[in-house]
Amino acid sequence: MFFDKLFERNPPGVRGLLLVFGCALLGAWLVVQAAVHWRGNERGAERARLLQQTVDALRNQGASGDLLGAVSLLGLNEPLLKDLAQGRLAPDDPGALARLALARGRFPVHGVYVLSGDGVVVAHETAGERSTGQILALQPYFEQAMRGAVGVHAAVGSHPQERALYYAAPLYEADTPLSAIIGVVLFKAGFEFFDGLLRRQGLPAVLLSPQGVVLASTRPEWQFALAPPLTQERIDALRESRRFGLHFDNGVASALPFAPDAGEVVLNGVAYAVERRGIDWDDPAGPWQLVVLDDISALMALGQRVQVGGVAFLLLLLPGGLLLDLLRSRARVATVLERFWLLGTALQSSPVSVVITDGDGCIEWVNSQYERNTGYTLAEVRGRKPSLLASGQTCAQTYQTMWSTLLTGQSWRGRFVNRRKDGSIYHDEATLLPVFDRRGRRIGIVGLHAEVPERVAARQKRRPGVS
Repeated sequence: MFFDKLFERNPPGVRGLLLVFGCALLGAWLVVQAAVHWRGNERGAERARLLQQTVDALRNQGASGDLLGAVSLLGLNEPLLKDLAQGRLAPDDPGALARLALARGRFPVHGVYVLSGDGVVVAHETAGERSTGQILALQPYFEQAMRGAVGVHAAVGSHPQERALYYAAPLYEADTPLSAIIGVVLFKAGFEFFDGLLRRQGLPAVLLSPQGVVLASTRPEWQFALAPPLTQERIDALRESRRFGLHFDNGVASALPFAPDAGEVVLNGVAYAVERRGIDWDDPAGPWQLVVLDDISALMALGQRVQVGGVAFLLLLLPGGLLLDLLRSRARVATVLERFWLLGTALQSSPVSVVITDGDGCIEWVNSQYERNTGYTLAEVRGRKPSLLASGQTCAQTYQTMWSTLLTGQSWRGRFVNRRKDGSIYHDEATLLPVFDRRGRRIGIVGLHAEVPERVAARQKRRPGVS
């Protein structure tokens, strides 16, 4: 309204108005772009934090000290397993299976294997179907263990077709790593932990093997998809590796619909930021990758952009108009500023306490007299309710009457018994005035408070009809 009146009294030229309008539009657009950029940086930092937490959990699970330590001890200290590997006991010997069952019951694994030196499974303790007699000599985890290395390896079994982590350790002839390696001890753990971990982090995500195969995903349709480029040569190599069970035996594969190394992708018309982290599991084939997608099209919806741009436009238009008017009449603007200064000085130096709250009754400003009278500074009371001064000696009816009056849009005058910061009690004569905007919505309350001397308060209280 003040801006409109200024223009009515002293209308600026059309060229000046167009200049202000154009600058405000440009400024609003820049504000929206800055807001989107800031929101993107904030979202990116949160995305990176979630991604790193997930990577740490995946790395710790993949290189679990408990499982690797347990499978290593079995390879060193179990005579029954050594006899199995060397053929001195029949496959799936009951005594050896009982020992393996103890290990399976203690650790979260699906199965425990013993492999002979030529890669044949000679014992398999599991709740499901045994794989005794199966040849695993070409599996990387077997070859790695036969070279004396303890490691973990992710793969897909042939029977059944399930994803698993294989913790493998050398089986030594004696109880020392300096003796000959006669076989391999193997733990098989499921992928349920990885599936749950990817779901919990709340973003579309895939866990990629070194060969670029999706071995875990929050979207089932991406499971076992191959990161681009999709070539027949790569599919044939995956089939020959036998690492992924029978999934590529028909010579075809589905393609992951985005490149893991892309910064941004568009899927089904939605823009996503792509972020990835490497995971080192000492896999002979190389590092794994965790890739997450984050919907950046929702960083700031169209409605929010319009709202931010509209507010910025108005905020820029107002000072632009004021500046334009200032150039035409500095003296008038100076007079207005002096009046505001006088008003602020009057409120600050008022002999009564002045309290200004928002529409919900939370304190936004108090003057110096309020600070002197109550002992509280503005910093201590900002955002709090005026009732922080309540002593408990004001009757409830007083507060009920006050609020019922203010809610009807009328001013209220009454008295409180309040408590200062130092604990002393005083009587407060208050006048409260609600402030409304053009739509009739209460946007604040102005309170004027004067301390009533205790003797006056006591004398008035003794009068009939005075509470």
